[in-house]
Amino acid sequence: MDRNANRPATAIIQNSPTIDGRAISDIVSGRLVALRVADFYPKNLCDQFSERIAHYQHVGHYPLQPDVKKIGKAIYDAAADPPALEDYYATAHDALVQMRNFFHPYLSPMDKIRLVLQEVWPAGSMIESLHGKLMFCGLVRMYLTGSEARPHQDMTHWDIPDSPAAKTLVTQIAANIYLAPGDDGGNLELWSYGITDRDEYDRARTPSDYGLDRKKLLMSVAEIKPLKGELILFDARKIHAVSRINVGVRITVSCFIGYRSPAAPLTVYS
Repeated sequence: MDRNANRPATAIIQNSPTIDGRAISDIVSGRLVALRVADFYPKNLCDQFSERIAHYQHVGHYPLQPDVKKIGKAIYDAAADPPALEDYYATAHDALVQMRNFFHPYLSPMDKIRLVLQEVWPAGSMIESLHGKLMFCGLVRMYLTGSEARPHQDMTHWDIPDSPAAKTLVTQIAANIYLAPGDDGGNLELWSYGITDRDEYDRARTPSDYGLDRKKLLMSVAEIKPLKGELILFDARKIHAVSRINVGVRITVSCFIGYRSPAAPLTVYS
């Protein structure tokens, strides 16, 4: 059965040879559901570093999802724990250097995104600083067979309510480079809307889980099977999910792209 058969025909997914400023603006405005950039990172390097990541010793995991592994720290994980937040900032610079060294002598996927954004956005781009301190960007995530990401939104201004800078973010675009897309499953599912009220969002969640209850949601508008080496951008403040990995492993390098206005620099962070 075609799972896309009953989805609205208005979902626009653009294929492009690179990122451009217009596409960023179109994602922010909602005119574009996702931007797909094929072969953003060379396939041979995807294979090489996927193998290295699979055997990397310093791998963490999400407490609620131990079958989703990660290299690097996300601000979300530290947001509610002051000592963890302090450690996140204290180690951010070293983590950036370590990630660059991990991909040496080649340009890392995250550094390529940073360079491209700097070139295509009129006001340039920079690493985010939500508390006046350098942040990390370039989180590596490894979804093992049987894992998934249930429907959710990423809302930094909810996670970091004491940060005035977080409140100035109009939205945050998710950027994922797929080193390994998974052999079967691991599709990216996108909705055309997000829930902007915190209480309403909590009511839509599955009890005792981070994910939203699909029975309380409208139908998603797109489902994308990522390709090896591909970069996909979408509005992370709108509902999104990753389908169950049936065969293989899904490995991504990711960050958020913070947007404030056409005249403000874009920011990157994890």
